[in-house]
Amino acid sequence: MKILYLLIGGIIHSLLAQTLPYVIKIGAACIYLIGCLIGYYDGSDSRGEEGVIVILLPLTLFAIAIFLAILIVSNQAIFRKVEMRKSRYVIFSVASFVLFFSLSMLVFDPPNLT
Repeated sequence: MKILYLLIGGIIHSLLAQTLPYVIKIGAACIYLIGCLIGYYDGSDSRGEEGVIVILLPLTLFAIAIFLAILIVSNQAIFRKVEMRKSRYVIFSVASFVLFFSLSMLVFDPPNLT
């Protein structure tokens, strides 16, 4: 039964690892548009897009909140079911997340080797 819960944790980490680049891109775009509005950046490529921040900021906060909530709640629930030492479970969780993140980056955004 412990293996089943660890597999479920691996599946959850793989889904979160695949969505992490999109959450980062949405957050970076939101920070850039806020910087353009306050005058920190030039904003020459975002003229006429000032109204986008009204939609992008709540979307960014919602995406980050959902991402973190799934990560925290799923790890907490699986940790209770697995009954492992906390250090081993944290190492397993971080290793599986990094593994799936690197695999998804290699598959969906392969490096240019030429």
